Amino acid sequence: MVKTKEFKFNEARADGGDKTCKPKKNFQLKRHIGGSGNTSAYVQILGIGMDTHDTTPSVLLFFDKQRFIFNAGEGLQRFCTEHKIKLSKIDHICFSRVCSETAGGLPGLLLTLAGMGDGVSVNMWGPSNLNLLVDAMKCFIPHDAMVHTHLISHTGPLQTDNPSAEGSNFKDDHSIAAPGLISSTEDPVSECKSISAENLLKFTLRPHTHLGLDRSNVPSSLVASEVIDELLLESPDIVDAAQDVKQLWQKAAEKKVCTISMQDSKIKVEELILDEDSLPRCLENIQREDLEIIFLGTGSSQPSKYRNVTAIYLNLFSRGSLLLDCGEGTLAQLRRRYGMEGSNNAVKKLACVWISHIHADHHAGLARILALRRDLLKEVPHEPLIVIGPSQLERFLDAYQRLEDLDMQFFDNKTTTIVPWETFELDNESSNNQLVPENNEGIKHFDLASKFSESLQGSSKRRKLSVPVDNVATFPLLKRLKKVLNEAGLERLVSFPVVHCPEAFGVILKAADRINSSGKVIPGWKVVLFKDQIDTQSFSIVAAHASPASSSFSLKATFEDGMDGEAIAKNHSTTKEAIEVGDSAAAYRIILTHFSQRYPKVPALDETSMQKTCIAFDFMSINIADLPVLPKVIPYLKLLFKSEMMIDNFNDVETDA
Repeated sequence: MVKTKEFKFNEARADGGDKTCKPKKNFQLKRHIGGSGNTSAYVQILGIGMDTHDTTPSVLLFFDKQRFIFNAGEGLQRFCTEHKIKLSKIDHICFSRVCSETAGGLPGLLLTLAGMGDGVSVNMWGPSNLNLLVDAMKCFIPHDAMVHTHLISHTGPLQTDNPSAEGSNFKDDHSIAAPGLISSTEDPVSECKSISAENLLKFTLRPHTHLGLDRSNVPSSLVASEVIDELLLESPDIVDAAQDVKQLWQKAAEKKVCTISMQDSKIKVEELILDEDSLPRCLENIQREDLEIIFLGTGSSQPSKYRNVTAIYLNLFSRGSLLLDCGEGTLAQLRRRYGMEGSNNAVKKLACVWISHIHADHHAGLARILALRRDLLKEVPHEPLIVIGPSQLERFLDAYQRLEDLDMQFFDNKTTTIVPWETFELDNESSNNQLVPENNEGIKHFDLASKFSESLQGSSKRRKLSVPVDNVATFPLLKRLKKVLNEAGLERLVSFPVVHCPEAFGVILKAADRINSSGKVIPGWKVVLFKDQIDTQSFSIVAAHASPASSSFSLKATFEDGMDGEAIAKNHSTTKEAIEVGDSAAAYRIILTHFSQRYPKVPALDETSMQKTCIAFDFMSINIADLPVLPKVIPYLKLLFKSEMMIDNFNDVETDA
């Protein structure tokens, strides 16, 4: 067992009952006096369903005293944040229909509204199946998110007969008049004509003197060449830097020093020789078609202009792909990265989706991915997609499937921990009259897991991370999972508990061993995704299974160094803690991700800790063959953001991210 630094954590939060949180908010539904006038009113387009599906069609109806949003698909919150539209003022959310396309952004939006100051209550209006979505969201929406649902019948008046909401903070209420919607003293617009919608296009309703279209907020379209010209005007050194970066992939006979001008100062970047002897064995003769890691979202809590919420796409090329976490907007990020056809292929070839824990920024985009895969494969024989996650997620998905079939098979994270895996494989060996594997690998791991469990029972300082599993129910699931992993060129996917919230997990992916041309066995690479709070006990499993052959660590570092108190309170980690964990595990490369949105660009880092560490950005693609040169890219990334880092116009809110 690798000895590591013991990190402090918020035990109450990890157990799901944080006593340090603010007192429960007392939501008061806004009431408006009928007949009160509105001096300003307009309709504004908040999304047009662009080719990347960054947003789905959504409309804002604005009055001085009330504001309505029609449909809340994925990307709505990020779109409004970027264009400074304050969602905290929303009174009503209306749905034309209830599905992942029209309501995919609702969970994240409700969590944001619940965290703003004293919280915001909101009315939701929609078809009769809206209550099914509301019931499903109770699995992860906090109790202080006050929602009043109003069900609308297609053949009759407004209905508020949702008995399942009684006794819950998702409550039904009587209909609320929306004064000023229609003015009997004003003539309707007599002439109607078809107008192409544009993002942020407004149609002014009041004052009547300004009636009509307003394009003042419509963003101007830029071609690629204009964007490049603007970038070069601001940072002319990028041209030379781009050439230097290309040279990082070329073997050099000696150490080369390149100098980059940064305003009035100079920085030196050493391009070290790629020493083949220093590579871990798992990277010997590695091929570019073996693995590519694409960071689709590197932010936490809620999406921002620069960083979307968490999602990592593992491209195994012809052998398929995996998705580790799936925050809101994951499909849109895939569209941006691969285009429409390429993203459809990426979804179709998914082998499985793994979710770390129940917080919405890690899974709110899952339903839309599953629904798209269902539609793409409906004419093709296929098996349901494997989804691995916490038990709370299963309850949400089961409830959600009353709305639409998601064509998936759920595995609890606990079934993929080390003890079930080793028990399953030993059982298989026994069935074949081979009590132990030839290399004794299974026995060694099983013994390690047993010792790990014993150490937990004697620990008075750490939270006990017990993961009991029913072998009879688990073995058929693991048999199918092993088949799917083998087809993807993977040997094993192991989940391990971490301290963050109830049922939070990290994951280890182990590739199958390879044989080179001379018949030598090359151990498979290992990728470890360690999310949220670093925990010494659960990390021991990671170290034992990932070291020394692990090729990369993907670690979540939400807060910068010096913010230890806030990190402990939310069971997140600082950048320094994340790097220390990777070092303790003898990881070859460490990639930091899942940053707080207060760090939209490059977070403050200790330069001495960056020898084998890289900072992830949205759409960063890292091929496993490029791991040797990865840390050398950091100075060039900083060159892109050489001006003083400014915190984006972003209101930090208290959410359960």
